[in-house]
Amino acid sequence: MICNNVISYQVVLADGSIVTASADENADLWRSLKGGGNNFGVVSQFTLRSFPAPKHIWTGTFATPGFLSTRAITAFYEHGERAMSGKPGMFDEHASTPILSLSYITNLGIKMHFCHMVYTKPSDNNNNNNNNNDWPEYWKKSPLHSLWRFQNTSKNESLHDSVMTLGSLSVTDDRNAFGTTTIKSDLATLLAVRQIFSDATPSIKHVKNCMFIYITQMVLPQWINKGDPNVLGLEECQEPLVIISFAVNWGTAEDDEAVTGAVRRTISRIEEFAAANGTDHPYRFSNYAAEWQNPLQGYGKNNLRFLQDVSKKYDPEGLFQTGCLGGFKLDIGQNS
Repeated sequence: MICNNVISYQVVLADGSIVTASADENADLWRSLKGGGNNFGVVSQFTLRSFPAPKHIWTGTFATPGFLSTRAITAFYEHGERAMSGKPGMFDEHASTPILSLSYITNLGIKMHFCHMVYTKPSDNNNNNNNNNDWPEYWKKSPLHSLWRFQNTSKNESLHDSVMTLGSLSVTDDRNAFGTTTIKSDLATLLAVRQIFSDATPSIKHVKNCMFIYITQMVLPQWINKGDPNVLGLEECQEPLVIISFAVNWGTAEDDEAVTGAVRRTISRIEEFAAANGTDHPYRFSNYAAEWQNPLQGYGKNNLRFLQDVSKKYDPEGLFQTGCLGGFKLDIGQNS
């Protein structure tokens, strides 16, 4: 996890004092800032572990039509199963897990999958050329490689350029909504998510310029426990999780209720299905959480209590609970 690689923070506290939070100084604050949001102070500086960056990394992004959805989702799931199998070559620390999204485009009335992949060791990519068919050997062995693809990009580029490339694929409009949930990696549940998403589309098909999108990203236990401690509540996870995030765009305020309602109902139905089938998980990725969600509750009771205690220690008057707008608060009055 990226937050596990923060060596130290410089923090301006509510009383104006400036402190260092690290493993050796104010260690409770240091841990709390790794997932605790803006509940403790203003971070004015941080120091991260670094590593030599390659000149280029390989990135691959492709689209595949909605009628191949079952194949795409199955390939996504099987990729995670291969990485967890323990067999030689099935897990590669240079490879990301695929990010697979499904988009419903109201103006066209169609669904499309997009998939994004990364490999950080470009020296294995046939002498660094930019042949669109030139996938790294690791990704060639992935079930995703057999999918029929269009709008396919496959190239070695700098990290900066790869971010710009991915950003160019994003659609922005005047209105947007987010929401998230997490499930255990399970094929039946992933297919149910797709069906629940599809069931929601008739309620927003009248909305012009709408991109109704959900994104799936697998988190492997091989990553979770690397680095220093945090408060996310994932330290005991021994199986892959799938973060499901909604990122929806549309054009006019008159459609706000229809779209945001569809997002909320869809997430609720996904969580109901997962709970009924034993594939639910409490973690909520705060970067994509909606205003009606409370991702800090998903960290677990002990971690939430820890965050509340740290907040009261460093901000006894509660300035960052009541005077700092935005973010997810600790509900200290309700839970302490």
